[in-house]
Amino acid sequence: METRKVGLWKWLLIFLFWILTGIGVSAEETVTVRLDGIQDYDQAKQVYEMVNQERAAAGLNTLVWDAQLTQDAMQRAAELAVYYSHTRPDGTRCFSAVTNYSIGYAYGENIAVYQTDAANVMNAWMNSPGHKANILDTRYREIGVGSFYHNGHYHWVQLFSGGMHTANTRTGQAPVTASVEVLPSLLNLGMTASADSAMMEKEQVQYNVTNTNAEWGYARAILRPESFIWTSSNPAAAQVNGNGCVTAAGVGSAQITAAIGGKTASVSVTVSHNPGDWVTTKAATCGAAGSRSQVCTQCGVVLATEAIPATGLHDYETKTDKAATCTAEGQSHQECSVCGYKTGYKTIPALGHRYGSFKVKKEASISRTGMKTRACRRCDYTQDRVIAKKKPTIKLAKTTLTVGLKQTVSAPKVTYQNGDKIRSWKSSNKSVATVNSKGKITGKKAGTARITVTLKSGKKATLKVTVKKISTTKLKINKKSLTLKKGKTYTLKTSVTPKNSQDKLTFKSSNKKVATVSSKGKITAKKKGTAKITVQSGAKKVVCTVKVKS
Repeated sequence: METRKVGLWKWLLIFLFWILTGIGVSAEETVTVRLDGIQDYDQAKQVYEMVNQERAAAGLNTLVWDAQLTQDAMQRAAELAVYYSHTRPDGTRCFSAVTNYSIGYAYGENIAVYQTDAANVMNAWMNSPGHKANILDTRYREIGVGSFYHNGHYHWVQLFSGGMHTANTRTGQAPVTASVEVLPSLLNLGMTASADSAMMEKEQVQYNVTNTNAEWGYARAILRPESFIWTSSNPAAAQVNGNGCVTAAGVGSAQITAAIGGKTASVSVTVSHNPGDWVTTKAATCGAAGSRSQVCTQCGVVLATEAIPATGLHDYETKTDKAATCTAEGQSHQECSVCGYKTGYKTIPALGHRYGSFKVKKEASISRTGMKTRACRRCDYTQDRVIAKKKPTIKLAKTTLTVGLKQTVSAPKVTYQNGDKIRSWKSSNKSVATVNSKGKITGKKAGTARITVTLKSGKKATLKVTVKKISTTKLKINKKSLTLKKGKTYTLKTSVTPKNSQDKLTFKSSNKKVATVSSKGKITAKKKGTAKITVQSGAKKVVCTVKVKS
């Protein structure tokens, strides 16, 4: 790091020119090159402010930051990227860059390169006696500061003048393309590319020309390609346009040259085929080799071919020689789908019957066996099985029953096996309840009796019968109030619980002149007024209020 600092002092140059009589012109014809960079007015302003701080500390007048002189300094800073000297690249003295140059004024120039910011360059200048003298010269009244950033580095210029012009107010950073007039003899051209010079067909590569600074070999400027005349020694292989873009046209080699003012920069370009993926032209099989090739994706030329070894692996499929049935074995083997090689013979076990559900062909009874059958779903083979005789059983739907006096009801349902039947019914107390051969039970008087049913098989079941008057426990009607016009009728609907109640159901009107009611509950409206219809069964009664309108 210390060595770099010492080395940089070499690139701090001073030029003082007092009462000038000329700016100098070279006899060599110049050419124009262009380069991209950034004019950094913020850094320039900091340099200007530091200069006046130094001058104020020395008790000197404040310099004006002149607008035009700053533009001239920005141009000079760009020129330093091409040729680092107080002599301009076109061979004239540095002050020829001053737009408002006037004989009789004092002028001065400080230059520097590679300092990273305003503080660093001012520190370098103030530690150099000659540069410091320029900064503190009492004859100057204005200053222009150039700060040009190019190819990763700053280039610095201070232009001093004894004149007085317009103050600069510009700030910020301005990307620019600077034009520089240069003597061809000062150019040391080279070439760089965005990619390798080994190209493939149809590929494009951008080439740029560089210039190695004649006064400082460490510095390289990147020059815009349109500044040059571009040629190719073999357009069939590589073509180049006016902006240095090279297109690979075909397989071969070419020399790409950029020329300006008798100076050239060249690069050798080699164009080769653009190999695509390997493509199988013949697939390898288990017993035969295949092949594949690689083709140029641009021109279709076959670049290489190679064999694909036989796989040695059969692609087996299972083949059935004889299908197995429910009762007979089958046979299968493995066969290569490519070459037909056969192996792996196997016996396929018999499948066995696959039966569905049994269906009854003949019902069993208590005196005989039955028969059921089922069929195989594969081969329709049928299998029969005997259904064993039924064992006699008997079951009553109810084991107790209440019967009203003088009431006849059917006995509860009797369930028994197929082939059996009811042989007889018998009452244990005929004075309480009797039963006929059909199972009809009649209540004779209050009390209990046992009714026995006997089957043909001898199986018996007993029903306990209680005989008593059956009274109403609940009584309902569908209307509690009713409005009728004179002459209209309405029949009440009743609900008696239990349904076999032996209590008589009666209907009665409280005012027969207004409404009458029949024994069936039919109400007839007679004249305007209100009547109450009382419905009664045993001890239960309900009332319907009837209003008659005229």
